[in-house]
Amino acid sequence: MQTEKTYVVDRIEGELVVLVEDESGEKVNLDSWELPPVDEGTVLAVKLDNNGKTQWGSVSVLEDETERRKNMGKERIEELKKRDPGSDIET
Repeated sequence: MQTEKTYVVDRIEGELVVLVEDESGEKVNLDSWELPPVDEGTVLAVKLDNNGKTQWGSVSVLEDETERRKNMGKERIEELKKRDPGSDIET
């Protein structure tokens, strides 16, 4: 049985934080006070109870995974810039 789920902060709209579950793509909206300090792209681990229900009080930031994914994104952008003859891609 799965013991936790991974979510990524999709966007922050004022006090609302929109998360996307890694596997299913399910979106969840939470108030920012329900989470540790996060930015867009932050990866979170959330424990599940014995019935598979998400326990939002158990949220933890996966700092290494967040950094890895952000670096992957930067690398992709740099690769696209190299193949962009019109210089349309900006960061």
